Amino acid sequence: MTLLRWSTLLGAALVPALAACNSPRRVEPFADYVPVQQFSVSTDVIDPASPTSDDFLGRGWAPRAETSAATDGRAIDDSWASFRFYVATAGAARLEIEVGPDPAVPPQEQVLRLEVNDRRVGRVTLEPGWNTYALRMPARALEIGWNRAELRFRRTAPPAGQQLEGADRRRPAGHVRRLRVRSSLDRPLWSDRPPVIRATSEAPESARIEMPADSLFDVYMELPPQARLVGSIDAVAVDRSPGAASLRAAVELLDEAGRTETLIERSFEGEGDNTGPERFQIDLDRWQDSIVRFRLRSWGNANGIIQWRDVSIEAPGSDDNATADRSGQLLSPPRSGRLGRPHVVVVLVDTGRADAFDGSRPDRPTPAVEALAADGTRFTQAWSPSGWTGESVPGLATGWYPEATGTDDWRSQIPLSVPTLAELMSRAGYFTFLWSQHRIWEGNASFSRGFESLGEGRADRDLLPGAADLFVEGRPTFAMVHLLPPHTPYTPPDPFRGSLTADYEAARGLGGSAEEIVNPADEMHSTWPDGTPTPDDLAYVRARYDENVRYSDHLVGRILDGIRRAGQYDNTLIVFLSDHGEAFYEHGLFLHGDYVYEENIWVPFVVKWPASVREFPRTVVDPVSLLDLVPTLVDGLDLPADGAVFHGRSLLPPVFDGADATRDLFLSRRPLMRESARVYAFRSGRYKFIYNGRAETTELYDLVDDPTERVDLAARFPFRARLLLQRVLLQRHHNLIALADAGGARRSPLDGDTQRALEALGYVR
Repeated sequence: MTLLRWSTLLGAALVPALAACNSPRRVEPFADYVPVQQFSVSTDVIDPASPTSDDFLGRGWAPRAETSAATDGRAIDDSWASFRFYVATAGAARLEIEVGPDPAVPPQEQVLRLEVNDRRVGRVTLEPGWNTYALRMPARALEIGWNRAELRFRRTAPPAGQQLEGADRRRPAGHVRRLRVRSSLDRPLWSDRPPVIRATSEAPESARIEMPADSLFDVYMELPPQARLVGSIDAVAVDRSPGAASLRAAVELLDEAGRTETLIERSFEGEGDNTGPERFQIDLDRWQDSIVRFRLRSWGNANGIIQWRDVSIEAPGSDDNATADRSGQLLSPPRSGRLGRPHVVVVLVDTGRADAFDGSRPDRPTPAVEALAADGTRFTQAWSPSGWTGESVPGLATGWYPEATGTDDWRSQIPLSVPTLAELMSRAGYFTFLWSQHRIWEGNASFSRGFESLGEGRADRDLLPGAADLFVEGRPTFAMVHLLPPHTPYTPPDPFRGSLTADYEAARGLGGSAEEIVNPADEMHSTWPDGTPTPDDLAYVRARYDENVRYSDHLVGRILDGIRRAGQYDNTLIVFLSDHGEAFYEHGLFLHGDYVYEENIWVPFVVKWPASVREFPRTVVDPVSLLDLVPTLVDGLDLPADGAVFHGRSLLPPVFDGADATRDLFLSRRPLMRESARVYAFRSGRYKFIYNGRAETTELYDLVDDPTERVDLAARFPFRARLLLQRVLLQRHHNLIALADAGGARRSPLDGDTQRALEALGYVR
């Protein structure tokens, strides 16, 4: 028979009335989050002789020299090794281990000690030859989910007052052939057990989560009002063993106060007794407006798979766009054509912080940018997709996250299947022109795909494009002008050099420290070389940067004046922005390195609309991304972009139609000078989350109360931190799928001139 036991909190939630409700529903499918868990749950047996066990074996393991079936296995060098194992049920477990003693040490003098999660739980004296030993792991030492075990081989202590004759006092090294962890349920071993929890999504209405016994799956959700949990549960492939064998499943809800409630629990007793999927829908109003953890569990003393179908959170509201944005999927923008076909000029300055161009400091004005903002819209909360040029420029050029195009260093090539903005503009009949003071566009041909004409002013920063370069007869222009200032070195020409530092009395005493920052030999990893900088030191370095900012604004003004003199200002959509910011020791580092704090990713973003647009907001405070530039132009200019999709979103609906602009923002940064895991940042509402993939550390900040990111809230609000980590990992998963679909990452060697130019900027070695 099949036993069904529902928690009493379900009450009247099993009525079908909710299913008949016609109001739109917002859906958060649990199956979406299965791939981001990225771990195996099949650890009943770990075979050290098998390469497939490497995911479980940690430090200290070394292959044995013997190759015969009788002696296959791993040695433990330095007398110590670790492994991971997974438990899905509370209670004690048992380690079964087949060990051969160190042949150089008498077996009776060798002891195997077991520690679990830093607790010493058992020991055994080894016998001669290969033997299997059982060591009990008490429940108090175990954690639901992953656990860490350490095997330590020691010599036995001699009897009191005696010495072991001829004893080698070194620590022995054991030899292990097999490991097995068995739970307190003593479920029979399952040799063909699925190695992971698996999600299948042939169609959204039939998404399934398949969980082998024993396993568990956690999902964090922030519950809106009137939320409910819906889905169905079933079991397949239950092995019928003699006696009372059963497979069990449950959904538990854990809240931030540490309370656990069982929402669903079901038992399947033997193959053939299953009556098929059973639907459930559970009212979650008790937990509305809070973050909770749902835990799906499967366990029992039988082998089998629990199958959850279409498990999701539903709530009232037609929130399709916000749901899609949160999912991080590539989407097609609208193509309204509401901006007509004006000229488009994008002025990109390098390394411009948002607060350097926001007009808030009368003593350090940027009049050209202020005049442009007075004629258009300033986006006050704009994020770059990365903290350095090599990733932000391809993101700006494509509207894709750099991780999804595989562009993470100077050799990375944008996939041919991902169109660049210049290509889209060229297809629409635009004359496409690029003028750059930065080597990146010429050094990487994939970045400049679609540009019809190329110009450069690297030898002379004062050399800028004129009207004859920007405009041609009979065709609208799309121009990208990339200015290097205010990027280091902070050495602008007169009258800017010294304009903010001439009266700095302490400058003479700085020695080489300040110069190593403002004119660095190693751009990406600049720290103060002589200890901690003083406030005067910081003020001086920032003033040198701001002198370069004033020079950068001067160059922008000259470009705008040229457009005005050509009589094209009114009919030109002009965009001013920066590729990333710059740090001045806010978090212990200077310049732009391997970090993603606001000083490195918060950038200026101003749009001067063409004269055909007469009503527009002067300021937009909702968070936006530089990735939004491409889909905004596709929308406003009705570019021929059939089938093109983007991670960015068109800014026109929220700017001109009052559409809800609420969305999450994501960025990532791969360390430039070394092969390493990425650092991620994620903004959701007032909260910003940072995840270091290499160190596996997390940070959480409230940008409303703490805009300078001084107070890390990750430990105070662990559920929110885990919720945002879950979303980061989901976006990373989407990015890797998009990269694979686009043809995978490609790299090409740098030519000699580009290599030398980037070395001069400190980007490569």
